[in-house]
Amino acid sequence: MEEQHHFGKKQRVLDRKNNWSWFVFMADKKIILLDSSYPINSRNKRIFNYLEKKYNIMVITWDRKGETGKHDKNYYVYNKKINYGHKFKKLICLPLYLLYIDSIIKKLKPDIIIASNWDMLILASMLKLRYKKSFKLIYENRDMVTSKYKMVKKILENIEKRALANTDAMILASRFFKSQYEKFKKEKIIVENKVPSSVSKYEKE
Repeated sequence: MEEQHHFGKKQRVLDRKNNWSWFVFMADKKIILLDSSYPINSRNKRIFNYLEKKYNIMVITWDRKGETGKHDKNYYVYNKKINYGHKFKKLICLPLYLLYIDSIIKKLKPDIIIASNWDMLILASMLKLRYKKSFKLIYENRDMVTSKYKMVKKILENIEKRALANTDAMILASRFFKSQYEKFKKEKIIVENKVPSSVSKYEKE
């Protein structure tokens, strides 16, 4: 099943009957948006801004500049300085970030986790198994797996494939990603960025 939407000026009602049928939000549900940068990117900020108006949503993310201080409301920020652009250092530190995420999930007990990008999907998938599938997992696919080394890319794609086995739905940032995930038979929703970042609602195409 696949639907296609984009960010626009009219409200896209997510919990309307027969649309996103399994993905029914309720005010008492706890939703976590999982990211790996701070501030979070503009796309995820729009998603957060939309959902926080009606639902109990929190963000877990990683400030890789290692800056301390007051963060945004409903944010849980892991502070570990490695700076941005250091992919190998990020990979080495992911287990520590996983432990941090685990501690927050244990505390919040979310009903839904939206994992932004493939690396966060892998961590969320591991935690879903740890917590015996106690939460729904949505893969917010902003970018395809990539590497300048073919072997590395192949390994990462295989890891992503395994993580998708524990995933309940996908949000694709581009209609061109759809063909890469034909084997994923659960809910697939295309939400493209077609308007300025200040717009924070969904619009049906």
